[in-house]
Amino acid sequence: MKSTDQFLQLFICAASSLFIVACGGSGGGGGDGGPSNGSGTSFTGNTAPAQIDESNAQSIGETSGEAVRQAAGTSSLPTAIDVQEVDLEPVHRSAIDAARLSTLPTGVDVSDAVCPGGGSATSTSSGPGLNGSGRLDTTIVYTDCVLNTGSNRLTINGTVLSSFSDISNPDSAFSISYQNVTVSGLGFGSQTLNYTFSCTNASASSTCTQSSTFVSSSGSTHQISDYSISGNTSSGFNGTASFSHATYGTVSISVSGLTYGSCGSSPDGGTIAFTSSNGSSGSITFSSNCTVSGTWNTGSASGSF
Repeated sequence: MKSTDQFLQLFICAASSLFIVACGGSGGGGGDGGPSNGSGTSFTGNTAPAQIDESNAQSIGETSGEAVRQAAGTSSLPTAIDVQEVDLEPVHRSAIDAARLSTLPTGVDVSDAVCPGGGSATSTSSGPGLNGSGRLDTTIVYTDCVLNTGSNRLTINGTVLSSFSDISNPDSAFSISYQNVTVSGLGFGSQTLNYTFSCTNASASSTCTQSSTFVSSSGSTHQISDYSISGNTSSGFNGTASFSHATYGTVSISVSGLTYGSCGSSPDGGTIAFTSSNGSSGSITFSSNCTVSGTWNTGSASGSF
């Protein structure tokens, strides 16, 4: 059990770095609304470096504006909970506890141990079990699962997938994926967790990244990952991220003063600069009247929109 306990502690500290908890972390977002969460499945769009030009710069810029809201808005990812100073460690801990309790390939009811306040949780695993070695994959399904966390009673619904590349080796790869998991009882409404947290070495938090797919206002599914974004909808969001447009590919974005409120899921102020590893680049400025302007540069030609 020692290696599994190490996985548990490492994940709790690493994952909790997304929030304001004992392991530390940076500030997050706030606000309402925003683009809708994706299905929780892997991103299947274009991940190649984007070739930014006059035909796609505006689309990449506008959609990345929605992506920032996805990474920082209260309806999407747990970075939003930073500003609320809510500790979701019990949610993470329950997911790992469920994985620990599931040692058979058939469904195991782990409700008594994982949901002390009521409801149910069923865990299904494939792999060697906790005392073996090799890959262990676990699926946990929560149904009105209640966690008693001191003064709070958190209720969880949804599916969590976890994977240990080698359950006996705390230095192996690890990932956990929340698929449309809702958590209520936080004191300010429910949160939907729909993101993947993965580490190539579970013992080193520097190898860990987070990502989320989302459906933009155009109906296409995009991805934002490796984000470090702080602020709120009124004073503005600032930071960096990697953004993958479903059609045009991947860019690095730098966010400055993005505000939201007057233009739906799109920003109503601020700028985003985006660059591709192939040398092309662009920028977009959002206005309060919901219009945009910007620039593009292919490396050999440039222009504006």
